[in-house]
Amino acid sequence: MKDNEKIIKELSTKSPRQRLGVIQRLLTYAKPPLVVALLLTLRKLQVPNGRRQVVNFMANSKNPFYLDSLVQELKFTQYDYVERDIVLAALIKIGAFDRFFGHRRPGINIQKKLFLINKLKGPKTLIQILENETIDFEELVKSVESDTSHWTK
Repeated sequence: MKDNEKIIKELSTKSPRQRLGVIQRLLTYAKPPLVVALLLTLRKLQVPNGRRQVVNFMANSKNPFYLDSLVQELKFTQYDYVERDIVLAALIKIGAFDRFFGHRRPGINIQKKLFLINKLKGPKTLIQILENETIDFEELVKSVESDTSHWTK
């Protein structure tokens, strides 16, 4: 926790351009849990393309520990919807759900459905999808579509 407070203090005292440099240095040397904490901290700070840079770094590194850290954050921390969506977007970007779609990236429609599952069913369902292959993703998507079909009428 002291590391997080130190990062927030250091980032808040710098200009937006300097913050970007600090983030780049942090990404090079930080451990995955600290990078995930940085991702959630960037919501409060104004850093141009800060979250995008952190998520792209996690995706390009192909480090499985980022996936584990993001799932742990989703499991054990209470978030508001915006922070859950940030974590979910990072999970989609680093390829956590790729096994459901073969070798292609999930399209925009699938991503929207994942965000709806997050909103309607909660993060526990997403965690079950990630950890447990017995959940039928297609059935879950159909149930979410039937729950939200009255929204478009």
